Amino acid sequence: MRFIGRFFWVIISLAITAAAMIFATSNNHMATVRFWPLTGQIEVATWILTLGAVCAGAIVGGGFVWLSLVV
Repeated sequence: MRFIGRFFWVIISLAITAAAMIFATSNNHMATVRFWPLTGQIEVATWILTLGAVCAGAIVGGGFVWLSLVV
């Protein structure tokens, strides 16, 4: 039974990875990011913005979990 669970975990992980790779290769459009209080702006690819948002969410979520374990 444990093998079946691991097998499904691998299949789901590979499907999510494939979807992320397809998203990254299909979204080459540039987006302008403006830094509100400042006058600067940069142009980055859409997939970089998405990947950055996912990473920031994972770091913030991990921080909340860590804080819940500490307190």
